[in-house]
Amino acid sequence: MASRKPSKKAPAKAGAIPLVRFKFGKDDDGVLPLSEVEEQLHRQYHKMAESDSPGLREVGKRKLREVAERTSAEIMRRLGASKGGSTKPKPDWHDKCAAYAKKLLATGTERHELVSKCRRRFDYDAKTIRTVLKNAGVK
Repeated sequence: MASRKPSKKAPAKAGAIPLVRFKFGKDDDGVLPLSEVEEQLHRQYHKMAESDSPGLREVGKRKLREVAERTSAEIMRRLGASKGGSTKPKPDWHDKCAAYAKKLLATGTERHELVSKCRRRFDYDAKTIRTVLKNAGVK
């Protein structure tokens, strides 16, 4: 079976009616999921743009252009946004603090004293130290 090359997109005509692709469910690149109301409005504007009445036709075209602009802005915003969250690497002092706390526990220091002793050594807020130790599984 011979492979087919994808066809090039035809340039938009000056008076062409802008078409917004919509889809329900999961968002794909360039396809904006619209609500039921937006879908109905989009179809209504297309009917208006294809109407015999010149006044209705102009209003329908104008409304479709507005929808296309809003939708393309939303698509560009979504494509420019980060895919998922980006995490920063944890600082070196986190591992040092956890190792120091484990060492203190091994020497017989009570658990409730860990945060204050680590705080004096690493010069961070007690809440920050507590979170670091909790995430490291020490406290």
